[in-house]
Parts: sequence; structure tokens; C-alpha cells
Amino acid sequence: MIYRLQKYILALLILFGAANLVGKTIEKIEIIDLDQSALFEEEPITTGYLTGIYYLQFTDHETINIISLRLYQSLGPYGNRLDIFHNKQSFLHLPLKEVLSSQETNWVFKVGELICDATSVMIKDHYLELENAYEISSDGFSGHLLEHAKLSPDLKYIGGTMYYYRYGTGGYVPGIWNSDNGSMLFQEDSHPEQHTSDYVIPSIELKFSPDSKYFVVRGLTQPPSSGRKFSFPVAEMINLETHKFLNVDNDVAFTSDGRFFVTEREGMPTLVDAIWDYNWQRYDIGEDIMTAATFSPDDERLYIATDQNRIFVFESRLPAACFEEWELFE
Repeated sequence: MIYRLQKYILALLILFGAANLVGKTIEKIEIIDLDQSALFEEEPITTGYLTGIYYLQFTDHETINIISLRLYQSLGPYGNRLDIFHNKQSFLHLPLKEVLSSQETNWVFKVGELICDATSVMIKDHYLELENAYEISSDGFSGHLLEHAKLSPDLKYIGGTMYYYRYGTGGYVPGIWNSDNGSMLFQEDSHPEQHTSDYVIPSIELKFSPDSKYFVVRGLTQPPSSGRKFSFPVAEMINLETHKFLNVDNDVAFTSDGRFFVTEREGMPTLVDAIWDYNWQRYDIGEDIMTAATFSPDDERLYIATDQNRIFVFESRLPAACFEEWELFE
């Protein structure tokens, strides 16, 4: 009864009061134009290369970890490929607007990932086999195998991506497993023809919400055939209780408690209520396109990287969490 009343009150508030927040757009405080040293020393002449910022994360209250990728489009006997050719990790000190250090590294979004092989993951010094994580056809030209895996903050779930392929091309399919026994809890529809294209698309990041209620998978898209060459990130987000997908794209940045998140909706970075899947407000980045985002540790600022290799800074202006998940009574 209380749950129904809660939903009714929310609907009334949205209709008569809070609805105007949906169209509210927050203006930037500033734009940080990154020194070229935070990316790569110089743009290569070869047109097959693409460069962009795909990861932002605070290491402390004053420093942001930035990861930029240099991608390479190549032609192969079984189709075209999009490969991560180089990646560079930089640390931006916000008070000074200065890059403290920068180096190329093999570390691509893998901090916190589990050690895994094609069928299993290592947890507490032993391998746990994951159900339906590996299958290869008799001729070896089609199948799937586990590529990446991560443990949820509450230690209950393993989220991962399996690479489905068919005759040299393929795509990544998210899966969720029970961390106690390895039983599969969810897998996205895995028809190989839906995950094959002219390009083999890399998966770049796995993450859970801080409250372990959502699992996010990020990847890269096929660059356009003409115009400015850029591989835009894509994202999928799964509710771990209902196994339903939420409308997200490019990246998902959670607040420290997981109550709200920012993602791209209708072409703009949008603040979303994680419980109600309700759009509160948007953040204006002009004609740029979001490639990565993160909140400051105190959630008061939002930082958005774009396809123009710069970072927009906003006041997050989080609404009061007035619609909590109330306890249900009979």
C-alpha cells in the first residue's frame, strides 16, 4: 500500500512541480583544455589512427586519472578490425590545472578486474568455473569465450563479457554469474549474427554501481566511413535484480552512493535517478560529445570528457534524495 502511495506521490510531483527539471540544463563552470602531453606527443600522419579520452576517475580529492587511447583501423583476411594500439595514463592536478605525470601503459581499465581464462575466474586463490562462459564449434570458426570479469562491491556477483565470434568477426556479450558457485544468472541474447559487423569492436571497461545494483559494460564503435574519424564509446547497463537494461550510452558515472548517475540520453549528458529511472537535468557541453565522465569524491562537481579531448566542469546540483526505497509494509 505504501509502495503504491509512494509511486503516486512521485507521479504528482513530477506532473505539477518536478517536471520542469527534466528540461533544466546546467551550464559549465569551466573547460579544461588538456596539454597535448596528457594525450599523445603528436598526432600520427597515418589516417588509420584515432585518439580520444575514454576514462576519468579521481585518485584523490585533487587529482583525476585520465586514460586516452590511440586506436588503429586495420584490414584483415576475415574483416576489418579496430584495435587499441596505444594507451596513455595521465594524472591531472585540478588546483594547478597541471598534468603531474603521464606515461604510456598496458593498463587499460583493468584495475579491479579478476584474473580469468576462457572459462573461469580466480577468487580467493582458486579458480571458479563460470557456467556457459565457453563454447567452441567443432570446426573452430564460431563460439564464445570469457574475456573480462569483475567482482561486485558486495561480493555477490561476477559481471563479465564473453566474446562471441563467427568466421573472424564478432562482438562482446555481457553476462552475470553467482560468485559463490559460478552459476549463470543472466546473459544477453547471444545470436552471433547480431554481434558481427565489418569491424571487430573491443570491449574497454566493466564496472558496478557502488551499491552493487547495476552492472555496466563499455565498448567502442566502428568509426564513420567519412568525415572526422572518431570511435565513440557505447555502454550497456543492467539492473542486477530485474535483469532489465536501462537507457544509457557512452559512459555511466555514479554518485558515491549509487543513488544517481550521469549518462548520455538524447544526445546530452543527463542526470538520472537510479531508483526511478527519471531524468532530472542535463549538462550543456555544446556540440561536443561525451566520451567519459566522473563525479568528484564529494559529488559536488561533475567532470565530462568529450570527443574534442577537453574536460567540462559542472556543479552537479544533485537533487535531494527525497524518494528513497521505503521499506514495504503489509
